[in-house]
Amino acid sequence: MGPRDPRFRLTTLLENVKAHVVGSLGLFFNTDLSTSGEMTPTDGKAQELRALSRQLRAALAERSQAA
Repeated sequence: MGPRDPRFRLTTLLENVKAHVVGSLGLFFNTDLSTSGEMTPTDGKAQELRALSRQLRAALAERSQAA
């Protein structure tokens, strides 16, 4: 995975705004995520995802205000 890979660029973006990368949450395909994009995490993981989503939104808003 290098700079031309979209996953690399997305990971870099998320790290720049101090967001967690999904793989670091312990989400797994065919358990929590389907290949079609559906999410079926357990309640604990779902709560953590909502909290991280709020953090990402706040970080992006803060970053855009600073620009």
